[in-house]
Amino acid sequence: LVDGIATAVQRGCNVSVDVLGTLGAGRTGLLRWLEFERALDEARLRQRFRLHGALPPRERQRIKDRAHMALWVANPAHGGSVPFVVRQAMAAGRPVIATAAAELRWSASIATHVELVPPNDAAALGDALVGFAADPEPLLRRAEAGRQVMLARCRDEMGLDLATILQRADG
Repeated sequence: LVDGIATAVQRGCNVSVDVLGTLGAGRTGLLRWLEFERALDEARLRQRFRLHGALPPRERQRIKDRAHMALWVANPAHGGSVPFVVRQAMAAGRPVIATAAAELRWSASIATHVELVPPNDAAALGDALVGFAADPEPLLRRAEAGRQVMLARCRDEMGLDLATILQRADG
């Protein structure tokens, strides 16, 4: 993530990132968080990142609502299902750039509507961010199409409208 943002900044992209959540529990999580902060300082990117940590659902949603796009980088500790943040961003019609982790590649609807970049490829992540900043329309169109897919899935599979589902998830 840090290297990808550094690449985008070096190529003239004015980007800032809100980091929501934690990097694990207990001592391990704290050590990962300190390592992340060290990497930000070494790359001189601290001012471009807002590190929020764990937040109440409404505050987390407020930050997501003001975001121009969602960025998801795979965590090897992640359980292997499609991350809720990716589904939520798709449902809201937000453009998504994400690591091409297996759990995202297998889903045709995700792979079609999300910009997937190879894992551990800072240049590809930087290119995707610069491309979005230079010409957001292609990814915005994919995001709107993804939103329609998510709305249909919610209606067809659960018999609920999307607003109800998102409200239950965040409240």
